Parts: sequence; structure tokens; C-alpha cells
Amino acid sequence: MTDMERGGNGIYTLYGLSDNPFPQSPTVIIDSPDKRLNGRIFYEGIFPDKVAKFKELLEKRTNMIYVRGSQYVKGDGKSALMAHAFFMYERRQDTAVAFIRCTGRNGKVSTPEHYCREIIRQLHQRGYLWKAFGALTNMFLAESSKYVYARPGAALMFKKHNVPPDTLPFTRFTNISRVGEFAKVLSEWIVAKTGCSAKFTHELVKAYLERPATMEKEVIVKNSDKIEDFGDCLKILRAGGFGWCYFFLDQMEESLDIPAGAIGNFTSALRRVIEKSSGFATLVATLHASSVRTLLDNPEGRVNIQSFAPLDENHYVTLYPDDIVKDNRVVGLVETYLREFTIDATKPSPFDPQVIKYVAHLYRGNLREILRTMHHMIMSAASKRQQLIDMAYVKANHNEAVGKEFSEETYQQFMTSMQLGRRPSS
Repeated sequence: MTDMERGGNGIYTLYGLSDNPFPQSPTVIIDSPDKRLNGRIFYEGIFPDKVAKFKELLEKRTNMIYVRGSQYVKGDGKSALMAHAFFMYERRQDTAVAFIRCTGRNGKVSTPEHYCREIIRQLHQRGYLWKAFGALTNMFLAESSKYVYARPGAALMFKKHNVPPDTLPFTRFTNISRVGEFAKVLSEWIVAKTGCSAKFTHELVKAYLERPATMEKEVIVKNSDKIEDFGDCLKILRAGGFGWCYFFLDQMEESLDIPAGAIGNFTSALRRVIEKSSGFATLVATLHASSVRTLLDNPEGRVNIQSFAPLDENHYVTLYPDDIVKDNRVVGLVETYLREFTIDATKPSPFDPQVIKYVAHLYRGNLREILRTMHHMIMSAASKRQQLIDMAYVKANHNEAVGKEFSEETYQQFMTSMQLGRRPSS
């Protein structure tokens, strides 16, 4: 990071902006406070038809949805589309969500079992399991003749502690002194009501009644069948008032970079996850072109996937980079980012629309490269106090502005495509 980037955000006031609107390293980090990275900036017009289909599949509560990319490189917008849906459902009171970043086989989130562990972790950290636990505890107290006296105090306790505290002052609020005995009875009631396993339920109840912060150590990372635990969590959420769940598996294609002999085990475990989710949750996963072939070309993998969540039109949306350069869509995307950081609306856009289209052409519609290039281009221009970033400026400062040496041939191809109203096929 340069000195200008660390302390020179004021240079962007030249354009009526508070900061550089574009991410330097465009990667979705869902919990980042930076809206350039967490996916909160999203332009639905970039893939209007695909966004509409994706929302339809989500609202239909399709069991498994694949967000597919047509390119063999990263950066085609799959993660951004999923992040947009994540934030849309996060706002709903009766819906639980989790966004998991999958890894390759050498990472810690590389198998369906790992996915389930991380989903459970997020259900705890985001407070969904705690909210369901509070609702179930209040239900139990309302039905219990022995403990009904504790109901008002428990209701007040969960209202005050609406997120899991480090230590729960259970006895102080409820006057129930034998917490272990109460935990046993409550666990048995939850098992009978939900059909959850006794072991998982008891561990969760014990942790939440005493030290909710120990949920991580005592339940989540403990050696157990995480797919079974995942299923139990879904039952608890449903019984505790959640109508549906949406779980997003970002970059699942990285987990499929495994030997052909391991595909069967992976898809068999994923099938179990889908089965546990049935009637409770929608799973959404990214795939790219090669990972689709990995699944379909393996006989065992094909059977495991196709029987429950086939790779057909009812289960996927595919993003094409050519769509980005249609109908000035990439211009709308850039304007969306600019608006998020505008502090003086009287200032004109720093970009000639032709420049934006040129960048999209140069990087073949790859969203990650487009946004990264816009970051460097506006930073470079601002440092030179360049008011309008037009093609004359770009051609004169090509390598610094867009990260490539200028090619007259590429430029002429772009101009031809502009005249034809389309980008030529590569």
C-alpha cells in the first residue's frame, strides 16, 4: 500500500468522492466492514435475467442451487451474486443464513463434513441457535408444572441476553439452583419435541445454560459426525421458530480439485447434507466449468448428485462474461460503486463510459479484473489531478492505468465491437 493510499483519501474529492470506490483485491469477505469487499455493493442490472432466475429458485426453496461460471478463471461474479442473496435473507426474522468459504483439499473447509461444522459455528456466532434455544426453553417452562415459576425470569433473561453471553446468570434470573438437573430434563424434552439425538442436544443445552461461549469448544469442534449434528441443528432451528435456512457454499469448486477416486466419497457426504437439509434449508454452491465436468464424468458422483440435486435448469444459474458488456451493463456497475462513495453529487463522473467498456473488453468481461483495474485507474488519475479519465488519458498512460501494454490491434477490435454493438468472440 502506498503512502497515498494510507492517508490520501482526500485526493478523491477531485471527483466528489470520499474514497476510492473500487476494491484493490476484489474478493468477497462476507464479514468485512468494508462494503467494497463484503458484497453489499451489488448492481442487479449486471445479470438481470440470471438474478431474476436465482431469486425464483431461492423463493421456491429449491433444495440445492448451483451458481455456475462459464469461465475457467475466478472473478465472474458468482460469489457476489451469493453475497447479495445472503444479505437479502439475513434481514428476515424467521430465516437463518450462513456464508462459508470453501477451500481446497489442503484447507480446513474442504469436505461436506467441514461445511457442516462451519455452518454450525456460524449459526452459533450469528445467534440463530441461541435464539431458537431461548424460544424452546420458554416453551418448556410454559408446559412444565415443576418449573413454570421460572418462566417470567427466563423470558427476561433471554430478552436481556439476546446474543450468547460468555456466562449465563441462569440461577439469578430463574431461581433454579440445580442447573444440571434442569439441563437434563430440558434436553429430554427437546429430544422428544424435535427428534434430535440425545448426545448432541445434551451437550448444546449444557453449554448454553452454563457458559454459552464454550459452545465452540464443547460442541462445535468436538469429534462427532458433523453431518448428523448439522441435521440436529436444523431441527432445533425449526422448532425454535425459524421457517427456513439458506446456506451459501462459496468456492465449492476448490474442494473438488481432488483425485477422481475421492469424488465418490465427497458426493456421498454431500448427498447426506442435502438429505439432512430437506424440508429445512436451501444449499447454494458455486461451481465453475471444470468442476461441473468433474461431477458429471464420475459415475458414482453423478449418481449421488443427480438423484437429489441434478445439474439441470431447475437447479442452476450460469453467469456469462459476455452479458456484462451488453446494454451498458458494465457502466451501470461502475456507477453503482461510484454512488456509494459520492459526497458531492454536482461533480461529474470521472470516467468516460467508453473507458469503462474498453476495460471490460480488455479483460473479457471478468468482473474481478474490471473492478481491480478501475481501482488502479482512478488512483492513478487522481494522483495526477486528471479530471476526466477518457480514452486519450488511458492510451497515454496505458500500462499504469490498466496494467497492460497498449495494443493497437486490441484497441481496433474494441472499436469494431463498439460499432457492431457487441464484443467479438475470443
